[in-house]
Amino acid sequence: MSSLPENGHWSAAEAASALRLGAVSSRELVDAALDRIDRLNPGLTALVDVWAEAAPEQARAVDTAIRHGLRLGPLAGVPVAIKDNTAAAGHRLTYGVTALADNVASRDDPLVENLRGGGAVIVGSSSTPPWSWQWFTTSDLFGATRNARNPAYTPGGSSGGAASAVAAGLVPVAQGNDIAGSIRYPAYAVGVVGLRPTPGVVPGNDIAPRHKALSNQLFAVAGPLARSVEDAALGLEALRGYSPRDPVSVPTVQARGRGRRIGLYLGTELHPLDPPVEDAVLRAANALSAQGYAVEPLTTDVFEEAFELEVVLCFAEYLYSGREHIAEGGEILANGLAGPAAISEDLLGGPLTLDRLLDAYARRGSTIKRAQSLLEDYLAILTPASAQTPFLADEDQWADVSRRKEIVYAQWPSCATPVLGLPGIVVPTDVVWDQIPLGVHVIGRRFGEQDLLDVAQAVENVAGRVPVAEPIPAGA
Repeated sequence: MSSLPENGHWSAAEAASALRLGAVSSRELVDAALDRIDRLNPGLTALVDVWAEAAPEQARAVDTAIRHGLRLGPLAGVPVAIKDNTAAAGHRLTYGVTALADNVASRDDPLVENLRGGGAVIVGSSSTPPWSWQWFTTSDLFGATRNARNPAYTPGGSSGGAASAVAAGLVPVAQGNDIAGSIRYPAYAVGVVGLRPTPGVVPGNDIAPRHKALSNQLFAVAGPLARSVEDAALGLEALRGYSPRDPVSVPTVQARGRGRRIGLYLGTELHPLDPPVEDAVLRAANALSAQGYAVEPLTTDVFEEAFELEVVLCFAEYLYSGREHIAEGGEILANGLAGPAAISEDLLGGPLTLDRLLDAYARRGSTIKRAQSLLEDYLAILTPASAQTPFLADEDQWADVSRRKEIVYAQWPSCATPVLGLPGIVVPTDVVWDQIPLGVHVIGRRFGEQDLLDVAQAVENVAGRVPVAEPIPAGA
């Protein structure tokens, strides 16, 4: 018998190291993960499809490969989760939509090929709201996903299941995706690390019932959620890699910045900051300063413009092109889109037209150039992860329209990054608000993921790694 600790208390890095040293087998890791899932997931609804038979078979194959000395990937033998909008051959793929409750994927998405090819053991898929278009994670098909640290608050969305699964130690790393904060906001809401890579770094999901809108092709990315920066880095390495099946996929590229200047942008002209949020950002700034970074207050309107462009090019476009999706998403999706719809109407002065769409795409190019010029002066830019503390559970379903609009404006850090094509990472600080370690957001240059990981690691060096949440099992 190995010296396996209680699952959820080993990081991915520790598990991978123990596997290489022969101190534990992949089968033991996976069995422990499945046991914890069996105990805790019914009270969380973080995973909606558990691979109780397939995962042990994967683990046995990895153990055999390791015994034969085969070189595998950085997460070889480690339990991971994918999201329920990511295809894995022979497994259910519902997108959180009741009409697709019995849909089964015919082949793997490219990132699943990468995970499997590197020996990571997928133990299940995580919950997502209908068509993954909300900062909350509830669906008619599976019900509400609970925040593993405090169920009074949303687990975020749309990768809320991934975030709760990681926080609760069901898996050390989970895959999410992000078009307007769907990795980074759940990481913030549940107090874990969430990395949005540059578009093209991780090949996207290409199996979908319909063609993707242009904004989805350009802005949406897949990336890892984890309880530490080190594990997020391992997750990125396991996920990344060129695929001809993704129209924006690129070979591995790393662009490193120069110097140690960090721009500090609070964005209070976009939305006032809740006091705990501001405290977290300033404590992160102090942590960076103490480790030799030069943190400098930054004045710019580029993120305000980017936020407005994201509302138009992402949300307003989806309100037009995604009408069939929205109908299938039912009342939950319609309610979730009420805030973005009201703001896009305000910004456009009416419905989206072709002229307005083309003008916004033209403005996007100019705004990207301004942002990239800014990042020539700074290694990275530190911002809040959200202007407000985590929202109440399902608040987008029952709040009035003015509050729903406020929720969207509070999300400007999440929204401003995708339209610019930039990577971002959320990392927890030592500011704990109502049991949730509040994170901060760091934005970097295109293909500057390693710089982001380095800056996030410096924050984590002071704050410490977040603990595993211990939610109460269902029925206890």
